[in-house]
Amino acid sequence: MLTCLAVLCLGFPPCSGADEGDLVSFVKLSYESALASRYDDLERWREQWQAIDAESRNAIELLGYREPTFLVRIADLGAWLFERTGEREYAETVAEILAGYGEHRAAFPAELLGLSTLPPAVSWFRQLPAYARAYRRTRAVEGVYSPEEKETIEGHIAESVDAIFDFPEWGAHNRAMLRAWSLLEAAETLPEHPRAKRWRRLADILASDSLGQWEIEDAQVYHALWLEATIHVIDLLDRHRAWSSPMLRYYFDYLVCLLAPNRTIPPFGDGWWASQMPLYWAVLERGAMQYRSPEMKWAASQIRATQHWSLDEPSPGLAQLWIGAQGWIDETLESRPPAYGSGLCLEDLYGKKVVFRDGWAPEDAFLLYSYRDEGEHGRLHKDYLRRVLAVEEEKMTHGQSDEQSIVLWMEEGSVLLVDAGYRERSPSGEYGAFRADLFHNRVVLRRGKRSPGQPLLEMLRSSGAYDETVRTEGLDFQTSKQIEYARSRWTSDRLPARWDRALVKHREGGWLLVVDAVELLEDGYFTLASLLHGQHIVASGDDWAVLRYETIGDAELPAQCDLLVLFPEAGEQEIGQFDLRRNRQPERTFHASTSRWYDRGSRETFVTVLQPIPRGEDPAPYLERFRRVDGAGLGVGIEWRGETCRDFIGVKHDLDHGLLNEEVRPRYTAASGAIRYALSPEVSTDADLVFCRDLDADDPEWLAVNMTHVDLGERRVFEASEVPFFQTWGRSDRTGRAKWRRWSSDDE
Repeated sequence: MLTCLAVLCLGFPPCSGADEGDLVSFVKLSYESALASRYDDLERWREQWQAIDAESRNAIELLGYREPTFLVRIADLGAWLFERTGEREYAETVAEILAGYGEHRAAFPAELLGLSTLPPAVSWFRQLPAYARAYRRTRAVEGVYSPEEKETIEGHIAESVDAIFDFPEWGAHNRAMLRAWSLLEAAETLPEHPRAKRWRRLADILASDSLGQWEIEDAQVYHALWLEATIHVIDLLDRHRAWSSPMLRYYFDYLVCLLAPNRTIPPFGDGWWASQMPLYWAVLERGAMQYRSPEMKWAASQIRATQHWSLDEPSPGLAQLWIGAQGWIDETLESRPPAYGSGLCLEDLYGKKVVFRDGWAPEDAFLLYSYRDEGEHGRLHKDYLRRVLAVEEEKMTHGQSDEQSIVLWMEEGSVLLVDAGYRERSPSGEYGAFRADLFHNRVVLRRGKRSPGQPLLEMLRSSGAYDETVRTEGLDFQTSKQIEYARSRWTSDRLPARWDRALVKHREGGWLLVVDAVELLEDGYFTLASLLHGQHIVASGDDWAVLRYETIGDAELPAQCDLLVLFPEAGEQEIGQFDLRRNRQPERTFHASTSRWYDRGSRETFVTVLQPIPRGEDPAPYLERFRRVDGAGLGVGIEWRGETCRDFIGVKHDLDHGLLNEEVRPRYTAASGAIRYALSPEVSTDADLVFCRDLDADDPEWLAVNMTHVDLGERRVFEASEVPFFQTWGRSDRTGRAKWRRWSSDDE
């Protein structure tokens, strides 16, 4: 059926350790299966053009003529089998398919696009390499192709790659590299063609933006396609020096870092649940071979092991992937899991993601937090796309309005939170679905006041247009035996606000504290909401709800855990829920929101506690463990009573709190930045983050980040030394205390 999304939803390639005979048997089984359903599939393909509704028409407007690509797959498999077996009947079937491929254009109602001429025979450029490759492998067989058929097929190849010159979409992204790959396969197949040199030249130009450079995309679906095409282009152009580029290696290490407990790549940006995993397996195998990386080999092996693929079951898509990735696998490589755990993935300038990870086992906890904006790199490429494509609802990175969102959280194999998925139709559905900010686990902001009784969803809906003025910064990441802490910042030129989001993971209790501090930079009415999404809300109270995922699309999920969401002592913030379609299924959104007048410089803070609980367990005992603690409006925290301890986590709202107007160094004092948290005994510190355990104990545990002092009750457990500092007037006649990066009771 028509679709606006081309995603390889393949099963899994054969085990690379299988012998040649097993591989031939697998490809033959898959080939025969596809061949047996060929005419039924072709009839269904023709029928799709008979009843065009508004939705499918949009897809046609976006993608144009989509030929029966499954026929190219049959030809690709048949050509490979001919090379392996020498059996002539494979080549004859390939010749029949390739020679008749252009005839299928007659089924396409050309008036839909006002076409005056037929589109190219191979209009979908992702099939051009396979079409050319199948012909190249079989054209020398005597008597299989008539001179007329050769002329027809070579004409199809030429007209199809020539069409790329009508729109040679360029930039460091998958579509440019797929075009380059197609052009090179055509030139490889028809080296004597009068335009072959021109094809190679355009391929070289298109590839130059990607080879050894940063990719501009940030999407689970498209990283795999870009890497696959890049690998083939490197091989066809013999540009193996590109492998020495640190930017290219980055992407393979990045994929290892992102690998989730269920051995998938989380669906960030334009992505689908568990999508593209066979392709990720293939490219990681090639990366492992090129870089001699045990970690990449381990990641590839883990993906392969969880796909439950059998050599005895036909899978034409898998077989085609396999034959395209020949020579990418080295079974002699050592395989071992990475030695690192939680942290930046991999840095805070390009990837802009943080992983909280207990370990690398399938049952371990995993949380992916993304604060990726559109970014400054690739400006020319992005502006070009913005000005020629109808893409106002997305970043030019194939990303969404998902800055500072929780992309995926898994515990014991269960999904607690997950992103929204790709668009279901073109352009993106009503109100900018499905890329708009409200579809993500994040805070959203709107100008204007919500009317009494007005549904929150109605207030939050918009065109979905992406705000390209958004900028994000990674502010901090710290990890210790008790907690893990990440903080980032969002700003926008269009929406006058500065939003800091802090995530603090309590390692022993498994719960997550999220503190969202939104500072309004103009006077006016604003509506703000903190949104968290689940497939179901199975229980709820005045300020809490239990979220559950049972399925994502057709995938059934493990049923070990639910997620308890608590907005503790939310005050005047409204707590509620509404329906929202995400992940191709009905879902439910739980929120805290507010809508009122804000003076410039005022702040709204959302405090959220997220606690995984065993599925079906009563949430009441967990709710009783948490208490919100105020920090005199300057910070906020949570007191948690565990089975054997009483812990406190405090987070500063404004990292600039305490700065002095006087032009001295340092620009703060211990007193100017101190925040007093209303505990017993009281905690007072100027730290960005403070953790304390058992304050009543003789020797309480504590940890603080970026501070001059920590007071626990009457005791000062930490104080930076007072020393002279050089001043702008040229003398060291003032003293002060330098803030320490981090210190704890364990460091004493």
